[in-house]
Amino acid sequence: MPTVMVEISLVLLPLVSSFLSILLKAYSLIVVQSIVFLLFFCSVLLVINRAKNIRSIDKLASLLMVIGFVIWYSFPAFYNCIILNLPAGVLVHGPLDLAITICGIFYLSLFLFSWVLASHFFEIVRFFHPMALKQSYESNPLRLLIIAIIGCLVGIMPIVFSGLNFSEIIFLIFQGRTVDKPWVRWENLGDIRSPDLFLAQSAMAAGACLLWILTRENKFSFQTRVLTGCLALTISLVLFFDQGTRSILALVFVPMVLMMVFEKPRTSNAIFLFGAIGFMVVFLIVMQFPLIFRTFGTMDSITSMQNLLSLNLISMGEISDMFSETIYSLTIVPAFHDYFRESVLFQFLVSPIPRFLWSSKPLSQVVWFYSLQRDGIDIYQGSGNVFPGIVGQYYMSWGGWGPILIGGVMGWLSSRIDGFLDRMRRYEDSYLRSIGMMMSVWIALSYRILSPGFLYPIIIAFLMVLLSRQSRYKNNIETA
Repeated sequence: MPTVMVEISLVLLPLVSSFLSILLKAYSLIVVQSIVFLLFFCSVLLVINRAKNIRSIDKLASLLMVIGFVIWYSFPAFYNCIILNLPAGVLVHGPLDLAITICGIFYLSLFLFSWVLASHFFEIVRFFHPMALKQSYESNPLRLLIIAIIGCLVGIMPIVFSGLNFSEIIFLIFQGRTVDKPWVRWENLGDIRSPDLFLAQSAMAAGACLLWILTRENKFSFQTRVLTGCLALTISLVLFFDQGTRSILALVFVPMVLMMVFEKPRTSNAIFLFGAIGFMVVFLIVMQFPLIFRTFGTMDSITSMQNLLSLNLISMGEISDMFSETIYSLTIVPAFHDYFRESVLFQFLVSPIPRFLWSSKPLSQVVWFYSLQRDGIDIYQGSGNVFPGIVGQYYMSWGGWGPILIGGVMGWLSSRIDGFLDRMRRYEDSYLRSIGMMMSVWIALSYRILSPGFLYPIIIAFLMVLLSRQSRYKNNIETA
């Protein structure tokens, strides 16, 4: 049976089951658990099917999309509804109408169904053909190394010129997000310095990611690669302790790991699949370290630390439980607010405009209302926010059409990233491929919220790679 028919059959099972449950008004905990099991089981089979058919890096974005769905949605649903025997996890407090949970599962299944259709459709149909890069040009690794180091230095400059001495800087870095720092703005609105600081941090993240990629450069001597790795590790540790942002940590480190895994010849599908699962588990564990470090100072006993570890290994500190967040979004819209009709495309377009040039530039009203209802956080008054997940985000804006719309958008986006990776596979330029890797990681992280914020390190990294490109003939002369 063709792959597309297998995947459509898999995603139709939870979709049809949840639809029949709504149609027949069969709302009981056993029905919820049965449909959740179907959703989890079918999404895992979808991951296996995608992993089995992937040849190299050409379908990486689509694979990470379905892995992301398991991590952010179907596994939390399985853990909450079947293991904990709760209709929507600990995030939704108080009694919950099981009909809302069924509706949430239906919308998640609808999103997955829309994504599968769109990803296969746009894999075949292209409305425009991207401009081909000149094959007579390639990235100069030495030039890229210098550019990446400059990017890291740009990111460190606000720290160095903060007016503090070395010991004070080190102390503040190790305080993470618990204190205010001259080189970081935690407020959602920011001030006149916020754009410069944000771009500096993005340049440092882009530079660190490329430094990790450069450690695989065979044209460099062993000593150069070791020194590059030490510098990449130092910058990564600064980002880790100073900001504690797991998404940035993933953008910096994961592309290099993906290139190591997917660019080697595969000897066995089974070994590859188990290796991919093992990497996913290890990655989830490592991603808990920033949160554990942030809260380490508040731990009053070994027992509380053990409780934190056990909770975070399952739910990433509850930030990966987008299933419960989706259910909660259904309870507040349209009950307490009409659909927002908010354009995410508009937010992407106006994002580069600094707030000091447009003081009334709007923040996401969906995130504002959700954060206020969920945790009492007013994003206009300070720092912090809570995200409803992309399915909840688009439901709150467009109702039942939202999951279909965002499923189609993500299907188109993942197919285009896969197309980029497939084209870059034909070039002997691993640095252009690394940009596709970063985009693949970004699309998997976008399950929390579809936002332009984490795109800036990728854009800067892409510009760095373009600046490093030169003629193959000249590059060969310099290497010789």
